[in-house]
Amino acid sequence: VRLSTRDWVIHAVAEETPIDLNEMANRILVRPLAMLVLEPIIILVTHYMSFVYGLIYLCFEAYPASFQEDRSLNSGVRALSFLAIILGVTIGAIIIVIFSRTRFTRIIKDKGHLPPEPRLLPMMIGGACFPIGLFWFAWTSSPSISWVPQAIAGVPLGMGVLFIFLQGQPYIIDNYLMNANSALAANAVVQALFEAGFPMFATATYKKLGVDWATSALGFIAVGLFPVLILFYIFGERIRKLSRYSPNGGRPE
Repeated sequence: VRLSTRDWVIHAVAEETPIDLNEMANRILVRPLAMLVLEPIIILVTHYMSFVYGLIYLCFEAYPASFQEDRSLNSGVRALSFLAIILGVTIGAIIIVIFSRTRFTRIIKDKGHLPPEPRLLPMMIGGACFPIGLFWFAWTSSPSISWVPQAIAGVPLGMGVLFIFLQGQPYIIDNYLMNANSALAANAVVQALFEAGFPMFATATYKKLGVDWATSALGFIAVGLFPVLILFYIFGERIRKLSRYSPNGGRPE
């Protein structure tokens, strides 16, 4: 506006406030770390999402270990195995759209807003699909079994990843509102650590345990983390009321 009018007096009210370096440091550095230590929602949901995020990168080790080293398939067939993940992501996206246009829309009409908890329902579907995909991938990995069933395991894997991520971040935002930037920063840091860490041990783990048991171990961890979603679906509102960072019980005014 200033450039188009050449009126340099035009400004926003926010520009009248001087930059407070202490507040900036608190918002960018201190608050995200504090939330990682003090906020049960951030601690558990962030680590759950980060585990799933790390597994995405681990798949780039698991798929070659199974389809290339164990099955000795050519590169064209190996590439086809990733199409199942893409199909799962596509199916998941369609289901999320249906959720948004039906259930979420009804809740907004009834309550005037969408509380965080309904977002956990698609996450729970994803939380079930994800270990199903892992166990499916693990126990169809034997070279004596056709590669097709193992490749199809990518469908529930893709669905699980999409459900968890498309609803996980909005769930965090809905819980913390004006502190959502700090919450998402904490979430991003932990995800980056998992992203960097998982590929580091993936190759050694798959060589030592084999595709079946290495992937099954990850499936058992995914099953163990699933109750986190149920916990927050049932008790999330009470937990928000005890939070120092979640304004107005996580609801917009």
